[in-house]
Amino acid sequence: MRAPASDEFDGPLDPDRKRMFMAMKRRVLELGGYARELFVPQTPELTAMADAVIDLDAMEALRSTSSVE
Repeated sequence: MRAPASDEFDGPLDPDRKRMFMAMKRRVLELGGYARELFVPQTPELTAMADAVIDLDAMEALRSTSSVE
């Protein structure tokens, strides 16, 4: 899978700028021919704008409750 990855510093952006930031990122994907980007948002607002979310906390909770005996 060819996909850019980034750790975002979106915390100081106001809600309007967060939407602009995501629109810019989607345009970069389009221009670069990428299907998706892996990014680590710093605020719930950008997490909510993502197409999909990998919730590592939920995965860890599932792993710890399904231990093999």
